[in-house]
Amino acid sequence: MNASLHELPGTGGSGAEAYCNELQKQCYTTCWRRKPEIDSIKKYSEKHREHCSTKCLEVFMRCVKEQEELERYLLEKVAAGAP
Repeated sequence: MNASLHELPGTGGSGAEAYCNELQKQCYTTCWRRKPEIDSIKKYSEKHREHCSTKCLEVFMRCVKEQEELERYLLEKVAAGAP
């Protein structure tokens, strides 16, 4: 019996987006609590906030891209009749 895409774990728009949102939140929390890697940025400053926001947006975007690639791969497997 072939599984539909909706039955495959970790796929689907809202699930993937929720997963990536959680990664972004964790990234931001970790970044905000740590001293910035860039010496010219003071901890807890507006520049620190911008740095963490930018860094963690990149994490989110990479996650979304990876989830889309995984979804395409799984769709191809389902279409090919893989169990």
